[in-house]
Amino acid sequence: MSKMHIEGSFVALVTPFNADGTVDFGAFGELLAWQEANSTAAILIMGSTGEVSLLSTEERLRIVEETVRFRRAGMKFFYGCTGNTTDTTLAFVRHAAACGADGAILAAPA
Repeated sequence: MSKMHIEGSFVALVTPFNADGTVDFGAFGELLAWQEANSTAAILIMGSTGEVSLLSTEERLRIVEETVRFRRAGMKFFYGCTGNTTDTTLAFVRHAAACGADGAILAAPA
């Protein structure tokens, strides 16, 4: 297995929300476009910014599906895939991989 080497900034993005509490995918697109325009090497979605605990499983899956579409050559996409159980975590990792994620970030279990 080869190791990925990333040079440059690796940015954890916040999850943007609409006033009604739904995920704002238009704002996600703007955040990602800004990162790309400023030569960000890699981004982390649903990682260390804290709002992931407020998302349902369905929202988490959809965020991966929708945001990976914004991916362009050169910028790596990583997703926070920690779940409440080992099986849930594995399911999140498999889903991200199937959607084309470059990697996953996992936290140690509680």
